[in-house]
Amino acid sequence: MARFWDSTNYKPWGLQKSLSKQKIPHEGDIKVIAANLKNLRTRALFILLYLTAGRVSELVYELKKKDLVIQHKRGRTVLLINMPNLKHRKRHFKDIPVPLDKEEALLELLNHYLKTLQDNEVLFNFGRIRSYQIIRQATGWNNHWIRHLRLTHLVLNHDFNEQLLVKFAGWTNSLPARAYMEIRWTDILDKY
Repeated sequence: MARFWDSTNYKPWGLQKSLSKQKIPHEGDIKVIAANLKNLRTRALFILLYLTAGRVSELVYELKKKDLVIQHKRGRTVLLINMPNLKHRKRHFKDIPVPLDKEEALLELLNHYLKTLQDNEVLFNFGRIRSYQIIRQATGWNNHWIRHLRLTHLVLNHDFNEQLLVKFAGWTNSLPARAYMEIRWTDILDKY
């Protein structure tokens, strides 16, 4: 019996090999792409996939506007996103802090969409397949590539160590980190 993915152009891992051979976009590139997405829902999906490094199944159908809360901690304003953690054996939810001082541009763009929703409303009332279609059509990327980019940016630009990455990504241990890092020799040179 053929799987649904076999009959579509939106296989979750279909683009991964070719994307990983391309130049890795910088954080500034992500902001430009987000700003150029005209559909508010598409833009919000792209931004939340990036900011949370979330799996698409953790964002669609489940995440509600009320799960995104502004908090003040240690002198900083943070958007705290309480979201499902679907692949962790014990921790079924994770809190993703997004500091406004670091991600103001993306959060401002996200807020345009959030203003259109009620507090108890699901952010994205569609499934994984539709999400793959939306992101692929809008960016040429697959959803999982966005996760790779965010985790790479957290390591390279924000000095996340292994344990912070495990917590942020919702992994059980650090073994997946090897497959998720899109680090080039120029990144090594920048740190040297």
